[in-house]
Amino acid sequence: MNKNNPTLDELFLLFSRGELTGNDLERLLDWSTGTESGDRILELLEGKSPYGKALKQMYAYDQERVWKPIRKKMQRKYRMHLLRRAATVAAAAIVIAALTWTGARFLPVDPDAPEQNRITTIVKPGTTGAVLEVSTGEALALDGREEGHTLKTADNAIHVEEGSARFVPETAPATRETPSVNTVRVPRGSEYRLTLCEGTQVWLNAESSITFPTRFNGKERRVTASGEVYFEVAHDPGHPFVVEIDRATLTVLGTSFNVYSYPTTGQTEITLTEGSLKTTARESGEETTLRPGMQTTVDDTGHLSSREVRTEFLTAWRHGMFVFFEEPVVLICQKLARWYDIEIAADPDELGDIRFTGIIKRQETFNKVAELLASTDEIYFTEQDGRFEVHARK
Repeated sequence: MNKNNPTLDELFLLFSRGELTGNDLERLLDWSTGTESGDRILELLEGKSPYGKALKQMYAYDQERVWKPIRKKMQRKYRMHLLRRAATVAAAAIVIAALTWTGARFLPVDPDAPEQNRITTIVKPGTTGAVLEVSTGEALALDGREEGHTLKTADNAIHVEEGSARFVPETAPATRETPSVNTVRVPRGSEYRLTLCEGTQVWLNAESSITFPTRFNGKERRVTASGEVYFEVAHDPGHPFVVEIDRATLTVLGTSFNVYSYPTTGQTEITLTEGSLKTTARESGEETTLRPGMQTTVDDTGHLSSREVRTEFLTAWRHGMFVFFEEPVVLICQKLARWYDIEIAADPDELGDIRFTGIIKRQETFNKVAELLASTDEIYFTEQDGRFEVHARK
């Protein structure tokens, strides 16, 4: 290292060690000022970023070993990589992919060359949107304006804003002994956020739904959900919140958790971020109680298995990020297909056990995401008649 005139990557290394002072510190701050990527990198290194702490935990973060690969990458025209298996190198790739994505530069791709991405259609990311199905059978689009407006039905008043809807509690006595039922469906290529009448907040990912009563009567608050849904349950000890999903029943008082339960997947995953949650498998009757930082998996037989996970990564979709940790490329493509509302053919036999670790912004086009994944030299994408395929490089 040239201590008299360190390079930018060497400045980052000194910063991460706490050894950066004087003119060098001023030089690094001048570089970061006014640039989104620069500010976010420094936030991560200072521990201000929500992902900084998680990266250290996830990779047993060794700063010296991580920044050496970054220096090498800077010497290769900043080509961005998501790398397999090598945890410390992958951590460096995450920093680059997550924080400098908007300024990414890729090496030129020859569309006629073999085993290169061949995608001609520009595929834009998903948006916010949902459909409300009310008791009369009517379907209403929840496409709010920034300033908000109130949508009235026979059973509800719903305050709708851009990307979210809040169901207003009833102020007059209920006219029906049994409340009617609402269903909110979020199609492929969309996401949406709800606030139920008792204050519970619900985030729905693409191709997900929730069914709930117009008001909660009795001793419990019961809803049904499918797809990927994140709950922040309003605390009410006298009225447990019960979620029915494909393979299990979840019972909570006041807590935050993520449900991943698509019909096409072979199992259901429940991840707890806060509070306490009891999971009961419908097929076997097995039960378990989760503590924060735990995930329970329910398979088709009703068997429950639990493990510790990094919840920040599993729930990052709410904050506009795809986060993958040693995730099979077949599963990654399923998530991308839902968000971009496209079809991606991914043959498990061809792709084998190819896995990726990294963070990608959900607001990028599919083309950029595909380019990033292909830059690993592990896979490439093709397109024909609006249908996409992913292939392993030979």
